Amino acid sequence: MGTPVMRDYRFGSDTARWLAMGMLLVPTLVLCSTTCADETRIDDAQIVTFTTQEYHSNMLRQLDITRLRPGPSGNESAPNHANYDESLANPFPVLPQLLIGKNGERVTSHRKMRNMCSP
Repeated sequence: MGTPVMRDYRFGSDTARWLAMGMLLVPTLVLCSTTCADETRIDDAQIVTFTTQEYHSNMLRQLDITRLRPGPSGNESAPNHANYDESLANPFPVLPQLLIGKNGERVTSHRKMRNMCSP
């Protein structure tokens, strides 16, 4: 019995060579095919340039929006006037208590929370 021969599988076998070439060739082919397909699509399509107003009306037509809601009015007597009074703009006067169940019991552990939330 002689000394065992160690083979270099990186480049020694034909299978390894074919795999290495395939790993390099496949991404290149995919990149080339997508690039060529994109170029033909751009050539076939017509490029349309819109002004701001044309773009806006085109988008409204696509979204099937017939009219826009009017913004706030600068007139104080108008029904849709802008609200600058901070006392009228407070939507949450009383915040809810955190980690308190519906029965008023305070949640202090994960187990208690699981028992309260599970059906």
